[in-house]
Amino acid sequence: MAKEMINVVKKELNLNVSLIELAYITMKLVSSREIWIKKIL
Repeated sequence: MAKEMINVVKKELNLNVSLIELAYITMKLVSSREIWIKKIL
């Protein structure tokens, strides 16, 4: 699935990312989402 995500990022955003960078971006998005949910509730 990560390789599919990399292809999507390359094609849609024209960015060249590695698996580690993709994992980091994903973790940042998940953690920031949880922070916002806690602030809202």
